[in-house]
Amino acid sequence: GVKSYDGHWVIGDQVVIKQNGKVSGVGIARMNPEEMVSMGRGLAVEVRHHA
Repeated sequence: GVKSYDGHWVIGDQVVIKQNGKVSGVGIARMNPEEMVSMGRGLAVEVRHHA
């Protein structure tokens, strides 16, 4: 799940996915940032490219 986020976006925006401080992919946000952190499961980002 999503542990934290930096910045603000709306559903449909492109977002960068990081793990351990390194970029691991980019995708399209399917939830707003507050929902991503509060929900235990669900599709937060539709991944388009893996690093």
